[in-house]
Amino acid sequence: MDTAPTIFESLTHAPAPPGGMIAFERIQAKLDAKEDKSHAYDGGDYVLARDWRVGEARTESAPRAFEKPKAPFVHVPSITLMRGGVPQRIRGPVATTTKITAETQIGWRKWTEDLRAHGVAQAEESKVRAKADRDVIDGHRRKKAEELDAMYRRACERLHKAGKPVPSLEAWKNDRFETKYQRECQKLIAAGFQPRTREQFAAPAPNWEMFAPPELVAALTSMNHRGYNKRRRERYDSQWVRDFAGRKTARFIEELVDEHGNPTVAFRSAICISLALFNSAMPKDLIFGEDKGKVESSIGGHLSRMQILDRAYIELARNRRCHFVVDLDGWWRSVKALWKAIRKFLPPEFMPNLIVYRARESDGKGVENPHLIWLLPPGSRVIPTKGAKNLESQLKLHSMIQRGIVNQLIELGADPGHHNSNKVKNALAPGWSLACNDDSFCTMSEWKGFLPTITPDERAMTRRARQIKIERENDVDAELSNALWRDGISSRRLVIKAAQRRRDPDFLAARSSPGAFVEWLYHPGDGAVTKRMIELHGDVEVVHQVLAAQRGFVEDLGVVPSEGGEFCDRGRDTFRNQYLEKGYKPETAEEREGVETARKSEAGRVSRANEKALHCGLIAEEIRRRLSLGLSIEEIGDAKAEIVKALVASGNVSRATAYRRFDEVVAVVSEGARYQAVNSPDPVKASPSQGSQTDDSEPDCLPPSGSGASGSLSTSPSVVRRPVRPVDPPMLAGQHALRILETWRRAVESWRNACRRRRDPDVLAMPSATVGSAFWSKRQH
Repeated sequence: MDTAPTIFESLTHAPAPPGGMIAFERIQAKLDAKEDKSHAYDGGDYVLARDWRVGEARTESAPRAFEKPKAPFVHVPSITLMRGGVPQRIRGPVATTTKITAETQIGWRKWTEDLRAHGVAQAEESKVRAKADRDVIDGHRRKKAEELDAMYRRACERLHKAGKPVPSLEAWKNDRFETKYQRECQKLIAAGFQPRTREQFAAPAPNWEMFAPPELVAALTSMNHRGYNKRRRERYDSQWVRDFAGRKTARFIEELVDEHGNPTVAFRSAICISLALFNSAMPKDLIFGEDKGKVESSIGGHLSRMQILDRAYIELARNRRCHFVVDLDGWWRSVKALWKAIRKFLPPEFMPNLIVYRARESDGKGVENPHLIWLLPPGSRVIPTKGAKNLESQLKLHSMIQRGIVNQLIELGADPGHHNSNKVKNALAPGWSLACNDDSFCTMSEWKGFLPTITPDERAMTRRARQIKIERENDVDAELSNALWRDGISSRRLVIKAAQRRRDPDFLAARSSPGAFVEWLYHPGDGAVTKRMIELHGDVEVVHQVLAAQRGFVEDLGVVPSEGGEFCDRGRDTFRNQYLEKGYKPETAEEREGVETARKSEAGRVSRANEKALHCGLIAEEIRRRLSLGLSIEEIGDAKAEIVKALVASGNVSRATAYRRFDEVVAVVSEGARYQAVNSPDPVKASPSQGSQTDDSEPDCLPPSGSGASGSLSTSPSVVRRPVRPVDPPMLAGQHALRILETWRRAVESWRNACRRRRDPDVLAMPSATVGSAFWSKRQH
C-alpha cells in the first residue's frame, strides 16, 4: 500500500537541491556522496538504509506503516423513562406520576410556585435586558455616525476653501477607505512584505474588547448569548468533532418532540420532574468542566449559562444539600440490566431518580460507568436560611447517608473514593444518555430508617471495593475470590509469625521502615507472601491482583511488627508490640510509661471483646426467639429493621451497634441451627439457651472428642467419649458456631448477674468473672 511521507521524512529523505542547502540537505548530500542507497521518495515504499542523525546504517525493513487516525466515538443521545421498573424510550416531555406524601406536600407546592414565578421573572428580565442592549448598541452607532458627519463637514470646509469640488457623503467615505488602504499597502511594500488583499468587511482585532467601551462589550456579549439560546431552544448541535468527557466524539444532534410529534423546546430540564429538580439544584455561579479532573468557574467567563449547562461535568450547589450520588464502575448491557442489578440492593421506592451514562467506546453499546443520582424532594432539602435550626447536624446527617448509600452499593461497583458528591455527570448535557425515574423521591429520614448503617468503616469499604474489582477484571467466581483473599491474609500472618519465631534476618532487616517491610512481604519475585501464594494457587493473574490489593492495604497502614510481637492493624497496638515482650523489664520512666500504656491498650482490647460478646449475645437471643416462633433465616434477614428497633427499644443495644453486628450474628446463628438440624438423630441434648448443663454431660458446643478441633482441650475422665466420626468441614463450622453462641450466652448471663448484684447485693457471683473464660472454667470444675 502506498503511503505519503510525513513532514519530517520529506525534510530528511528528499534529494539535495543544487544550491542553498539547509543542514538536513547537506547531510543528505554527504550520504549520497558515499554511494549509499537512495533516500528519495518515488511514490512507493521506503528503504531505510541510514539514519542521518547518527550516521549508522539501518537494516532494510518492511514498508513503513502510518497510523490511521482513530475514528471518533459515535454518540446517539438516548433518554429512557422508568415507570414501575419498565424502561420506555422517550423523545420529549412526559407527564409526572410522582407520589406526594403528607410530609413533602407543602414543599412541593412551594417549589412549584417558586418555579413558575422564577420563569415569569426571568422572561421579563430577558426582555428588559434585550431592550437595554439594543439601546446601548444604537447609541454607539448614533455616536459613530455623528463623529463621521463632523469629519465630513470639516473635510467639506477644507475642500471649499481650496476651491475643489465637494464630494457626496458616500463618495467621501469610499475615498477615505481607499486612501487608508493605499497607505497601508505602501507601508507593507516598504517593509518588504506582500500587501494584503482589499477586504470590504475587515475582521476586528482579537483584543478589540480592550479598546471598546465596557458597556458596548457587555451588550454585544449578551446579544450573542441570546442568539445562541434562541438556536439552542430548537435543537442541540455539536457542529463538529469535539472532546466530550475525555472522549473524541463525532458530531451529534438532539431534538425533542411533544406527545403529538411536534418540535418542542430542546431543554432537558423540561422533560420530567427529576430533571427539573436537578436543574433547580444548580447554584447561581456555575462550576463546570469538560473533564472530571479540571473545573472552571462561570464568573468572568465568556460562556452563557445555557452553554455551560451543555458541558460534561458540573457542580451542584455547595451550600445546599439536594441530592445523593454514587459513581459506579463497570459495564452493563442495557439500562434494564442495570436496573435489575440495583434492584437487588434497593427496594422500588429507593431506586435512583437519574442514571447518567454513556455507551462503551469500543462498540457503542451498553451502559458504562454511570452516575446514580437521588434527588431530595422539596421540603426535605438542607437549605441554609436565616434562622435555620440544627443546620450543622443536618449537613452531617446528609454526609453520613451519602456514605451509607455508597457502602450499600459496594458490591454493585460503587466507588468509595468519590468523596466530592457535588460534582456529577451533567444530566442536562446532550453528550450523556439518561434514564429518569419519577415514581418516588425519598427524604433523609426515610433513608436513615432504611440503610443498615450510616457510619460505615471507610477502610473496610476500600477493601471490599478492591476485592470486587479483582473479581470483575479477572472474571473470577465470588467464592474463589473470597478464598484467595482470605488465603492472602492468612499467608501474611503465617509468614510474619514464622519469621518472628525463627528470628529471620531478612525480616529483622525489613523492620527498619514500612516500605522495606512491604517489599519483604509483597516483592513480585522474592516476597514471602508472594512466594507462598504462588505455591498455593499458581502463578496466575488473579493471584497477583489479590497481592497488589493487599499490598496497598499494608502500605496505607504504615506500621511494622516487633521482633516478638504480632502484626496488628491498629496503630496504637504498636505500644503492645514494642513493650510486651517476654522477660522485658522497664528501667527508665519513659519505658515504664510505655508499658503502662500497653497494659491499658490490652485492657481496652479485652473490654471491647467482652462488650462485643454481650451485644452479639443480646442480638442472638432476639433472633433465636423469632426462630422459635417459626420464622426462617431469610425472613429474619428481611425483618432486620424490625429486630433492630426492638433491640433499641430495650435500651441495651444502640442502633448503630445493632446494624453493625446483625449480619455477623445471623450468619453464626444460621450455621449453628444448620449443624443442630443435621445432627438431630444424636441423643437429646439441652439447648444452650435453655439453661446450663450438668457437670458430667458434654455440652453441644464442644466437638466430638476424637476430632482434631478438641485436641488441645483437657477433658475430664468422667466424660463419656463419643465414637470418632470423619472430619467434615461444614460440621466443624457448625461446631465453631455453637462455641461462639455459647460464649455469647455466657456473656449475657454474666452481664445479667452483674446487673442483679448491683440491685441486690445478696445474689451470688458467677464462678468466673471473665466472660471469655466463664464457660471453660465451669468445664474444668
